[in-house]
Amino acid sequence: MSLPSRFMETYVIRVWLPDRPGALGQVASRIGAARGDVIAIDILERGAGQAIDDLTVQLPDASWLSVLLAEVSQTEGVAVERVRRIEVEREEPSVHVLGIAARLAECVAHKRIDQFCAEAMDLVEGTWAAAVAFESGTVTVRYGEAPSDEWLGAYASGVRHLPSESANAADDIASVILARHGIAVLVGRNESGLRSREREELLRLGRLVDCLASA
Repeated sequence: MSLPSRFMETYVIRVWLPDRPGALGQVASRIGAARGDVIAIDILERGAGQAIDDLTVQLPDASWLSVLLAEVSQTEGVAVERVRRIEVEREEPSVHVLGIAARLAECVAHKRIDQFCAEAMDLVEGTWAAAVAFESGTVTVRYGEAPSDEWLGAYASGVRHLPSESANAADDIASVILARHGIAVLVGRNESGLRSREREELLRLGRLVDCLASA
Protein backbone atom coordinates (compact mmCIF):
# COMPACT_ATOMS: atom_id res chain seq x y z
CA MET A 1 0.00 0.00 0.00
CA SER A 2 1.43 3.39 -0.99
CA LEU A 3 1.79 6.27 1.44
CA PRO A 4 -0.50 9.32 1.19
CA SER A 5 1.27 12.14 -0.66
CA ARG A 6 1.48 14.29 2.48
CA PHE A 7 3.87 11.71 3.96
CA MET A 8 6.07 11.58 0.85
CA GLU A 9 9.15 13.62 -0.05
CA THR A 10 8.71 15.48 -3.34
CA TYR A 11 11.55 16.56 -5.64
CA VAL A 12 11.88 18.23 -9.02
CA ILE A 13 14.70 16.57 -10.97
CA ARG A 14 15.97 18.24 -14.13
CA VAL A 15 17.39 15.68 -16.55
CA TRP A 16 19.08 15.74 -19.95
CA LEU A 17 18.18 12.71 -22.03
CA PRO A 18 18.35 11.55 -25.64
CA ASP A 19 15.39 12.83 -27.66
CA ARG A 20 14.34 9.42 -28.93
CA PRO A 21 11.43 7.05 -28.33
CA GLY A 22 11.72 5.10 -25.11
CA ALA A 23 14.32 7.29 -23.40
CA LEU A 24 11.88 8.86 -20.96
CA GLY A 25 10.37 5.44 -20.27
CA GLN A 26 13.80 4.11 -19.33
CA VAL A 27 14.30 6.99 -16.90
CA ALA A 28 10.84 6.44 -15.40
CA SER A 29 11.64 2.75 -14.97
CA ARG A 30 14.85 3.60 -13.10
CA ILE A 31 12.91 6.00 -10.87
CA GLY A 32 10.40 3.26 -10.14
CA ALA A 33 13.23 0.92 -9.16
CA ALA A 34 14.17 3.47 -6.47
CA ARG A 35 10.57 3.50 -5.19
CA GLY A 36 9.94 6.84 -6.87
CA ASP A 37 6.62 7.91 -8.39
CA VAL A 38 6.72 10.38 -11.32
CA ILE A 39 3.72 12.65 -10.78
CA ALA A 40 4.48 15.36 -13.38
CA ILE A 41 6.64 15.87 -16.47
CA ASP A 42 7.49 19.29 -17.89
CA ILE A 43 9.40 19.42 -21.20
CA LEU A 44 11.64 22.49 -21.11
CA GLU A 45 13.69 22.20 -24.28
CA ARG A 46 14.31 19.95 -27.26
CA GLY A 47 16.96 20.14 -29.95
CA ALA A 48 20.17 18.66 -31.34
CA GLY A 49 19.01 15.19 -30.34
CA GLN A 50 18.60 16.15 -26.68
CA ALA A 51 15.63 16.90 -24.43
CA ILE A 52 15.63 18.67 -21.06
CA ASP A 53 12.76 17.70 -18.77
CA ASP A 54 11.68 18.54 -15.25
CA LEU A 55 10.38 15.42 -13.53
CA THR A 56 8.39 15.85 -10.31
CA VAL A 57 8.99 12.72 -8.27
CA GLN A 58 7.66 11.52 -4.92
CA LEU A 59 9.77 9.27 -2.69
CA PRO A 60 8.89 7.47 0.56
CA ASP A 61 11.56 9.51 2.37
CA ALA A 62 14.72 11.52 1.71
CA SER A 63 17.01 8.51 2.14
CA TRP A 64 15.87 7.21 -1.25
CA LEU A 65 17.08 10.26 -3.18
CA SER A 66 20.68 9.07 -3.51
CA VAL A 67 19.42 5.68 -4.69
CA LEU A 68 17.20 7.34 -7.28
CA LEU A 69 19.99 9.56 -8.61
CA ALA A 70 22.31 6.57 -8.88
CA GLU A 71 19.65 4.64 -10.81
CA VAL A 72 18.92 7.50 -13.21
CA SER A 73 22.63 8.13 -13.83
CA GLN A 74 23.03 4.55 -15.01
CA THR A 75 20.67 5.19 -17.95
CA GLU A 76 22.69 5.62 -21.15
CA GLY A 77 22.89 9.22 -22.35
CA VAL A 78 21.08 10.64 -19.30
CA ALA A 79 22.48 13.31 -16.97
CA VAL A 80 20.94 15.05 -13.96
CA GLU A 81 21.35 18.84 -14.12
CA ARG A 82 19.86 19.72 -10.73
CA VAL A 83 17.57 18.54 -7.97
CA ARG A 84 15.40 20.54 -5.63
CA ARG A 85 13.02 19.55 -2.89
CA ILE A 86 9.58 21.15 -2.79
CA GLU A 87 7.43 21.49 0.28
CA VAL A 88 4.05 21.15 -1.40
CA GLU A 89 2.74 19.64 -4.61
CA ARG A 90 3.16 22.00 -7.55
CA GLU A 91 0.34 23.09 -9.77
CA GLU A 92 0.40 21.62 -13.25
CA PRO A 93 2.75 23.97 -15.18
CA SER A 94 0.19 25.36 -17.63
CA VAL A 95 -2.26 26.03 -14.77
CA HIS A 96 0.49 27.79 -12.83
CA VAL A 97 1.29 30.10 -15.76
CA LEU A 98 -2.41 30.88 -16.24
CA GLY A 99 -2.59 31.79 -12.56
CA ILE A 100 0.26 34.24 -13.01
CA ALA A 101 -1.45 35.77 -16.06
CA ALA A 102 -4.67 36.19 -14.07
CA ARG A 103 -2.86 37.88 -11.19
CA LEU A 104 -1.07 40.25 -13.57
CA ALA A 105 -4.35 41.19 -15.24
CA GLU A 106 -6.01 41.78 -11.87
CA CYS A 107 -3.12 43.81 -10.45
CA VAL A 108 -3.52 47.59 -10.19
CA ALA A 109 -1.68 49.31 -13.03
CA HIS A 110 0.97 51.14 -10.98
CA LYS A 111 2.09 47.91 -9.31
CA ARG A 112 2.00 45.63 -12.37
CA ILE A 113 5.70 45.88 -13.30
CA ASP A 114 6.69 45.12 -9.74
CA GLN A 115 4.28 42.16 -9.73
CA PHE A 116 5.65 40.91 -13.05
CA CYS A 117 9.22 40.96 -11.76
CA ALA A 118 8.23 39.03 -8.64
CA GLU A 119 6.18 36.49 -10.61
CA ALA A 120 8.91 36.08 -13.25
CA MET A 121 11.56 35.40 -10.64
CA ASP A 122 9.31 32.85 -8.93
CA LEU A 123 8.27 31.18 -12.19
CA VAL A 124 11.81 30.31 -13.28
CA GLU A 125 13.22 30.04 -9.75
CA GLY A 126 15.54 32.92 -10.55
CA THR A 127 18.29 34.36 -8.40
CA TRP A 128 17.28 37.92 -9.19
CA ALA A 129 14.96 40.11 -11.26
CA ALA A 130 14.97 43.80 -12.16
CA ALA A 131 13.10 46.34 -14.26
CA VAL A 132 15.20 48.99 -16.04
CA ALA A 133 13.93 52.13 -17.83
CA PHE A 134 15.41 52.42 -21.34
CA GLU A 135 15.97 56.15 -21.60
CA SER A 136 17.52 56.83 -18.20
CA GLY A 137 18.93 53.42 -17.32
CA THR A 138 17.18 53.76 -13.96
CA VAL A 139 16.47 50.55 -12.09
CA THR A 140 12.83 50.85 -11.02
CA VAL A 141 12.34 47.38 -9.49
CA ARG A 142 14.86 45.01 -7.95
CA TYR A 143 14.48 41.54 -6.43
CA GLY A 144 17.12 39.19 -5.08
CA GLU A 145 20.85 39.50 -5.65
CA ALA A 146 20.73 41.60 -8.82
CA PRO A 147 23.91 43.12 -10.35
CA SER A 148 24.72 46.81 -9.87
CA ASP A 149 22.49 49.53 -11.30
CA GLU A 150 25.25 50.47 -13.75
CA TRP A 151 25.51 46.92 -15.08
CA LEU A 152 21.73 46.53 -15.36
CA GLY A 153 21.40 49.85 -17.19
CA ALA A 154 24.13 48.94 -19.68
CA TYR A 155 22.67 45.46 -20.28
CA ALA A 156 19.15 46.80 -20.82
CA SER A 157 20.48 49.38 -23.27
CA GLY A 158 22.34 46.68 -25.17
CA VAL A 159 19.34 44.36 -25.63
CA ARG A 160 16.77 47.07 -26.32
CA HIS A 161 16.95 46.96 -30.12
CA LEU A 162 17.82 43.30 -30.55
CA PRO A 163 15.34 40.66 -31.74
CA SER A 164 14.05 38.48 -28.91
CA GLU A 165 16.18 35.47 -29.84
CA SER A 166 19.35 37.60 -29.70
CA ALA A 167 18.25 39.49 -26.60
CA ASN A 168 18.06 36.16 -24.80
CA ALA A 169 21.41 34.83 -25.98
CA ALA A 170 22.92 34.95 -22.47
CA ASP A 171 22.51 31.50 -20.96
CA ASP A 172 21.76 32.71 -17.42
CA ILE A 173 19.65 35.83 -18.15
CA ALA A 174 16.22 36.25 -19.73
CA SER A 175 15.26 39.64 -21.18
CA VAL A 176 11.68 40.78 -21.67
CA ILE A 177 11.18 44.03 -23.56
CA LEU A 178 8.09 46.03 -22.55
CA ALA A 179 8.11 48.61 -25.35
CA ARG A 180 4.95 50.46 -24.30
CA HIS A 181 6.34 50.88 -20.82
CA GLY A 182 9.85 51.78 -22.01
CA ILE A 183 11.21 49.07 -19.71
CA ALA A 184 13.31 45.93 -19.93
CA VAL A 185 12.65 43.24 -17.35
CA LEU A 186 15.73 41.10 -16.70
CA VAL A 187 15.68 37.80 -14.82
CA GLY A 188 18.85 35.92 -13.85
CA ARG A 189 19.50 32.46 -12.49
CA ASN A 190 22.98 31.66 -11.27
CA GLU A 191 22.50 27.96 -10.56
CA SER A 192 21.77 26.82 -14.12
CA GLY A 193 20.88 28.18 -17.55
CA LEU A 194 17.36 29.27 -18.48
CA ARG A 195 15.62 26.94 -20.94
CA SER A 196 13.57 27.77 -24.04
CA ARG A 197 10.24 26.85 -22.39
CA GLU A 198 10.98 29.17 -19.47
CA ARG A 199 12.01 32.02 -21.76
CA GLU A 200 8.92 31.62 -23.94
CA GLU A 201 6.64 31.75 -20.91
CA LEU A 202 8.31 34.96 -19.72
CA LEU A 203 8.04 36.56 -23.17
CA ARG A 204 4.34 35.78 -23.47
CA LEU A 205 3.57 37.04 -19.99
CA GLY A 206 5.53 40.18 -20.91
CA ARG A 207 3.32 40.67 -23.98
CA LEU A 208 0.29 40.55 -21.70
CA VAL A 209 1.77 43.10 -19.31
CA ASP A 210 2.69 45.44 -22.16
CA CYS A 211 -0.74 45.21 -23.78
CA LEU A 212 -2.38 46.07 -20.47
CA ALA A 213 -0.46 49.36 -20.50
CA SER A 214 -2.82 50.71 -23.16
CA ALA A 215 -5.98 49.01 -21.85
